[in-house]
Amino acid sequence: MLVRVRYSTRNPGQVTGYAAALTGDTAHAGGPVWFGGGKLAAELSLPKLRAGWDGASAPARPRAQFTAEERNAIWEHAARTAHDARERIRRCAATDPAAAADAAWAASDTLHAAAAVLAAR
Repeated sequence: MLVRVRYSTRNPGQVTGYAAALTGDTAHAGGPVWFGGGKLAAELSLPKLRAGWDGASAPARPRAQFTAEERNAIWEHAARTAHDARERIRRCAATDPAAAADAAWAASDTLHAAAAVLAAR
């Protein structure tokens, strides 16, 4: 999974959004197909994610020490969760919006936890 952040044009150090793409999911031109968080599901926009994170404005905790293998396992789990959520959201959006929203929230919680324990940027 690929993730890129979007920075503010007025405050270049401030993250204002993000987009995600799956490795191998390419457009006609060959580049990744990027989806903004809010395009995946309204609940996955960065402002909504931040609003749902307890202590989002609290100072960052010190980085836990993980081996490279453990860090990779955490990111692989997060990527699988995001992929599975995307598929569930696509499948359920029209017929079962509650299930789609549940998948979005579960993915957001997993991605937040992975970023928090690894102090990802």
